[in-house]
Formats: sequence, structure tokens, C-alpha cells
Amino acid sequence: MLKSSEVETSVALRPNPVRAGEYRKLDSAERPLLRDHLLRLSPDDRALRFLSEVSVEHIEQYCACVDEHYRIVIGYFVAGVMRGAGEIVFNAGTPWRASCEVALSVERDYQNGGVGAELLRRLLVLARNRGVSKVTMLCMRSNRRMQKLARKFEGELHFAAGDVEGTLYPRWPDAASLFEESWEQGCAMLNLVFGLAPSTRRSELETPVTKVPPTFRND
Repeated sequence: MLKSSEVETSVALRPNPVRAGEYRKLDSAERPLLRDHLLRLSPDDRALRFLSEVSVEHIEQYCACVDEHYRIVIGYFVAGVMRGAGEIVFNAGTPWRASCEVALSVERDYQNGGVGAELLRRLLVLARNRGVSKVTMLCMRSNRRMQKLARKFEGELHFAAGDVEGTLYPRWPDAASLFEESWEQGCAMLNLVFGLAPSTRRSELETPVTKVPPTFRND
């Protein structure tokens, strides 16, 4: 099961300035970019991302499983280096990919600037355009940032043992959401190849989810 992290530290951090960068989907040939990003995470961030300490070998095996049909990765790039990743895994055995899991990771120097929120927004657009009706994300109880992010996207939070599961409900796809995905990916590829397209980063957060009131319960 995927785990999520934008780690909360014991010391309150002031928000970092929103950093310029580009977002785009990775293809299967770019698995090393995800591996290198995960290896650059601080030990605390990496442990929270996987809910335990993991070895280099584990990350190598994990990144070898990127599948463009059932697992999609959106990277956040600064000066050509991937500094954040949003991952979505579709449940292959579920009809019409009715549910999926998402996970986020952002390198320490790039946290607190809205990168995680933008990655999650884009993942929800991907889920929406593929007919997903339920998106889940898992984090630790101490990870208040991820819980806050789930609430921002109108997610339900369920507390059990040491983990928190967030559940979000994407809207049905429409012409606008389908165009948005293709437009943003097209702009990203133009930037990658020619450096000509404008940045696709949003200044305002838009939530492609249904208006389901958040609920909080201890199981």
C-alpha cells in the first residue's frame, strides 16, 4: 500500500516562497528520475513516505515497478531536476478502475510552497479523467500537513492505530477536465523540448472533487 509524506517536524516552519517549476507525467523510461528523487529525501521524509525505514535496494525495486497503465507518476521539476513526485496507483482488479491510491513526496528545500497541493490536484484530475470514484491516501497520525492537505481537497479522514487514511471523491470527467490534462502535459513537453510554453502552475487552487463534507472519526 502506498504511503504519503510531506513530513511535519517538531519545529514550526515558516512557509517557503512558492517556487517556479514545471509539472509533467513521467514515462516508463524515466524511472531513474523517481529513484533519484526518493534517494534525495531526508531520512525522516523517506521513512514517512514509506511508513518505515527503507533500504536503497527497496527503492530500486519500488521504482522498477512504474507502469504507465496502472501506476502514473507526476514529477515536479526545477532546473531539470525532479524535486517532488505525485504517484497514483489504480486497482487493476476493480471494474472501470473505480478506486486508486495516491502518494506524495517533496524534498525538504521545496516543501511549504504549495508543491504538494499542486501535485495532489493534478493526481485528482488524472483520477477523474479515468472514471475513478474513490481516491485514498495514507499517512501517519503525526503528519498534520498531509491531513491538512486532504481536508483542503474536501477529504474524509479516518483514524486507526497509528495511521490516518484520507478518502477523496473525484467528480465525473467532462470536456474541461480532459482538455486540462492534455493541455498541461502538452505545455510541459514543449517546455522540456523547446522551453517555449508558459508555466502550467496554478496560482489558485482548484479542487476537482465533489462537495463531500469532511468527517473525522476514530475507529
